[in-house]
Amino acid sequence: EQLATRTPSRSDALRESADVRKWQKRVGSAKAWRAFSQSRPEQYKEKVRRGVPAAVRGRVWIAMAAARAPPGFRVDGLYATLCARRAEEGGRCFEQIAKDVPRTMGGHIYFRR
Repeated sequence: EQLATRTPSRSDALRESADVRKWQKRVGSAKAWRAFSQSRPEQYKEKVRRGVPAAVRGRVWIAMAAARAPPGFRVDGLYATLCARRAEEGGRCFEQIAKDVPRTMGGHIYFRR
């Protein structure tokens, strides 16, 4: 069975553009994100649950992850250090990631071969 598709109307396109602009403003800076996410937490949860436009979803995801990170979480070189340590221990995690990425993100331009 095929999914029904329709061409978005002009009003749908304008609404989507307005949503993208609002989300871009919310994630434009750490200060803006804190103001959005902490000033009215119920509204924040509702907006996220209703959906984040695909155009800004990655930036919102990063902002949400950083919002819960403890102070000092971001240490330059930490990721590389952890990767090197894991590689020395046998690298099973990297093997699994190498299997999962093509399955889950095969269409993403960054992961194309």
